Amino acid sequence: MSRVFKTKKKLNGSKVYKAWKEWQAGDYVIGKYSGTSKDKYRKNSWHLDIIETSFADGSTFDEGKTMGINSTGMVDKVMEGVDLGEIIRMDYEGTEVLTSGDFEGSDAHVTTVSILEEDDGSGVEQEEDDGL
Repeated sequence: MSRVFKTKKKLNGSKVYKAWKEWQAGDYVIGKYSGTSKDKYRKNSWHLDIIETSFADGSTFDEGKTMGINSTGMVDKVMEGVDLGEIIRMDYEGTEVLTSGDFEGSDAHVTTVSILEEDDGSGVEQEEDDGL
């Protein structure tokens, strides 16, 4: 008797990317956190399996593709609190000038990361604030 298999998930191995300079305030990506790799500068590239994107410039990325999110101080800090497999929404809010630290006077990319869960239809939303 031969074994029968069904497709659980198709993996195409393609990775998409959008440089921070191309993001605009209000852009967002929703995806499942699937891991990290190091870029050519040995900084983290955070991988999201895309569920939904919205970019003001009209660009789109197909659901299921893996998007690499470049390292920034803010992204690195918040992504350390995200577990593999969790669904997140990353909202881009623009840039602000840093007022202290090693990079004082430089522009920093401002993002908000929310961990999402599927709505169970109960109408009750539970939100935790980690204080970051």
